Amino acid sequence: MVTAKEDFTRVRELTRAIGYLDGENCAGSGTVESNCIAVEPCEVLCVPLEVYEAHLKFDSKFNQLLLQELAYKLRTCTISSRVNALSPAGVRLAAYLCTVESPSHLNQYIKTNSLEDVASLIGTTKRHLNRILKEWTEKGIIKREEKEIQILNWDKINELSENVRFE
Repeated sequence: MVTAKEDFTRVRELTRAIGYLDGENCAGSGTVESNCIAVEPCEVLCVPLEVYEAHLKFDSKFNQLLLQELAYKLRTCTISSRVNALSPAGVRLAAYLCTVESPSHLNQYIKTNSLEDVASLIGTTKRHLNRILKEWTEKGIIKREEKEIQILNWDKINELSENVRFE
């Protein structure tokens, strides 16, 4: 099972992009538009339409790869939509923290490079996220230091998450 943390890591490691598929290959017609903002340097694989048509369109291994990637994206989007639709923002934030928690985080710090990104991932605003973090700081659950959040009470975070996970 792939966790949300692994999902975020995958985006940084390699972005696979096929910039255009004609309408008959897609649900609907016209150009498929997508954008991705890399937070770290990455490699992008761009397959020209002519190469796709000539060499890849009927290649079973390539099509299997596309199906796996699309199924993965559908699964993660479905999970995110379900969690965001059914849980309050505080539960979603706690669930996010529990999902990205790793035994390798011995010092219990999680980098928060962008609160906007975290807010977007859990389906809320940066302002609301700051209110939740302030409340948790006042309750002694977390400690904020510049761009880091130190989790002081993982048991409480786990309780607040109501066993919801982004996985």
